[in-house]
Amino acid sequence: MKRYLVLWILVAILAGLIYPGYAKSMEKEFGITAGSENDQSAGIQKYLNKISADGGGIAYLPAGQYTLKGSITVPTGVTLTGSWTIPHHGIMSRGTVFLASANRGTEDAPALINLEQSSGIRGLTVEG
Repeated sequence: MKRYLVLWILVAILAGLIYPGYAKSMEKEFGITAGSENDQSAGIQKYLNKISADGGGIAYLPAGQYTLKGSITVPTGVTLTGSWTIPHHGIMSRGTVFLASANRGTEDAPALINLEQSSGIRGLTVEG
């Protein structure tokens, strides 16, 4: 039990060292701003495409609320990962949250999130 506690403490410390200023970097490079009412779909798609072009891997979005007014596609070999890793049962003020307003009420509209082969999502909440 003590080993797991030590491991989690180390993970938390390393996460703090790896991601300081991460949100500012994402805003500068991809135009992604958590908490903005402006559509973040294009910036998130640009970020996903960059991860794919670099050979795939994890596309991490830090905690915050991201407005999506359009669809995004997670490319092959990419996992879109948010910050929420435990069940939260509707707590929208924590973790990585997509505020979806794209094509609401349109039955034949494109999906909000499209997954290509061997791609995935995890740690996200979608509200809308």
